[in-house]
Amino acid sequence: MSNPESRLPAYDEVNIIDRAHKSLHLLGWNYGEMAYRFRGRFIWHISAHRGEDRIIVRANTQAAAWDEALRQACVVQRDG
Repeated sequence: MSNPESRLPAYDEVNIIDRAHKSLHLLGWNYGEMAYRFRGRFIWHISAHRGEDRIIVRANTQAAAWDEALRQACVVQRDG
């Protein structure tokens, strides 16, 4: 029998994802995520919008996708 905890994301990844969710929400972004298999690997896709602004991010891990989405939202916030 496998250990269910081995399927859980690492603690640091949860913090990145949590931080991104909370920050994007506070900045007024609406967002969603999905994951799909491509050539045997998972790809995480984050799509976000705030008014006319749009962000689309794809990454090999959920944490990397959310981290990049937050980074891009901050750039839009700063430049907007």
